[in-house]
Amino acid sequence: MAVPDQLMEILRCIECHSPLDEVEAELVCRACGLRFPVEGDIPVMLPESSYRPESS
Repeated sequence: MAVPDQLMEILRCIECHSPLDEVEAELVCRACGLRFPVEGDIPVMLPESSYRPESS
């Protein structure tokens, strides 16, 4: 899955407004770590779909 580069340039975290990185099938906020799923090359940027990985 690949989100187009032009879209990645404008997408920002809904919580802290930092840029996102594409990691496997998710977009991950560079600053706060919030994760958003990517379904069929479409980022799901809804608060109820986002999560933070649990700390180990």
